[in-house]
Amino acid sequence: MTSKAFESANIGELISTSATAVSVGLLIWIAVQDIRYQRIGNRAVLALLLLYLPAQGGFGFPNLASDFLAGSTLFGIGFLLWLVRALGAGDAKLMFPLGLLMGIDGLPIFAVALLFGTVLFTTTSRLSIYFNLENSISTWLRRCRDQGETPYAPLLVVASISALITPFFSSS
Repeated sequence: MTSKAFESANIGELISTSATAVSVGLLIWIAVQDIRYQRIGNRAVLALLLLYLPAQGGFGFPNLASDFLAGSTLFGIGFLLWLVRALGAGDAKLMFPLGLLMGIDGLPIFAVALLFGTVLFTTTSRLSIYFNLENSISTWLRRCRDQGETPYAPLLVVASISALITPFFSSS
């Protein structure tokens, strides 16, 4: 026979895990939309913000202050990059909910994955253009280069998903 506290903990964990899974799905959708249309909608960002409530609320918001610190830090960095035109406004506004969802503990994984992804993407795009490869990816990369706009949300999404799923694979 199980106690009420044990059942409550399992329900909280189920709610949190489900909200994280929905967040991952929404992040993938955001990345695809950014690739296709170079836009990140306000509703999608708002949905991510709202998904923070069940993702952490299932545990009673144990890290609320540090989650807000992570979100604010990422948004501050995104805002500064937007000011110098190194990042689009959609990418900058996406940074706050990413920081909330990952929390302060997810930032190191996010930073390493983002750095690795950015270096890999930049190297691949430069080599593709240098060797004048003819495929759909190099055509897309050329178009991004010619327009001066490269969607950054896919890299943010891959890095944040790395940080979001890591706790599920670590032993506690």
